[in-house]
Amino acid sequence: MLGAFAEKSLVTDALQIFHSIRDSPVASWNAIVTTLARDGQLGVAKDVFDSIPAPDVISWTSLADGFAKNGEISRAKELFDRMPERNSVSWNAMLDGFASNGRFGESVELLWAMSAEGFIVDEGSFTSILSACARSGSVERTCQWLRSMGSDYALAARVEHYSAVIDALGKSGAGLKLAEEMLLANPLAIDIDVVAWRSLLGSSVAHRSGSIGARAGNKAVSLEPANGAAYVLGSCLASIE
Repeated sequence: MLGAFAEKSLVTDALQIFHSIRDSPVASWNAIVTTLARDGQLGVAKDVFDSIPAPDVISWTSLADGFAKNGEISRAKELFDRMPERNSVSWNAMLDGFASNGRFGESVELLWAMSAEGFIVDEGSFTSILSACARSGSVERTCQWLRSMGSDYALAARVEHYSAVIDALGKSGAGLKLAEEMLLANPLAIDIDVVAWRSLLGSSVAHRSGSIGARAGNKAVSLEPANGAAYVLGSCLASIE
């Protein structure tokens, strides 16, 4: 039941149940920590965490992930460093935290540490690294890591990795045309989703490229006509032409 509340972020209801189950398994406590962290109530989440008789790796990861997702990346790293044990989920959560907070250098250092400690670097790990690269707008760095994914780790790129390259090309401004060409050519022969086209549309708006933006917008709308994001970006594009 607590898990259901956590999914819906019904914090008040979850806390009411929590007060009646203090002797429950750690999974119940973890559900409350997750609920509070997702809701941004980090102080209360930390208080609940501190009350867990024997917090497990999920307890630690949930709290650290909550801090990272709310921009408290230093607190998240402090918790990560204090974890008595870690698993692949813990490492990838911290990687994602660094990436979403624009900390590319620390993302790379953590990836290397993860590998050095014997944890498997997987597709999720590279989603975070490539996302961090794309946020920095470095096309060269993004492409280097995409190549490393296959050559050094024998992992096949998926749509989210390919989209990160498109995002980096778009953010650079000078790579808008190449990004469009890559999407149309689809050299990896994977199913390009609407997110990549919306990313290109957003970059076109930022760099005032009407022609590429219009084509990207049309493609995004054709792939997902019910989603209003492309229409909003398209109207922004029209206003700056």
